[in-house]
Amino acid sequence: MNTLKTSLIAIAISTMAITSAHAINVNTIQNLELKSYIEVTEISLAEAKARGLVGEKPDGLLIAVKNSASISALVTSINSKRMEKYQGLAKKHGVSVLAIQRQAGKKLIENMSKGQYYVADDGSIAVK
Repeated sequence: MNTLKTSLIAIAISTMAITSAHAINVNTIQNLELKSYIEVTEISLAEAKARGLVGEKPDGLLIAVKNSASISALVTSINSKRMEKYQGLAKKHGVSVLAIQRQAGKKLIENMSKGQYYVADDGSIAVK
């Protein structure tokens, strides 16, 4: 019985050592992935535009020029906030949301920096 107990303890210790080494490797990899994810998700709208990752549409919303999960999340988040603002302005001024969107889209595209992307009237993606 004593030999069996000693063997079980030895197996448990070696398993813990292997698991511990695996956990360190997994944690290291997870930390690197998390750091990379945070760097990508914390990108600002201005930086995303400057890097050609997003563009403006005539309806005042963003479009992802380079598709990735983090860019899509950024576009979705900003578009949601913009739509809330557009809806509030439309209600306040007694006009349609689409009218507000078109006005905003026109201004956003007019005020873009050179080299940034937008959706042209024909639906193609163009560079200012």
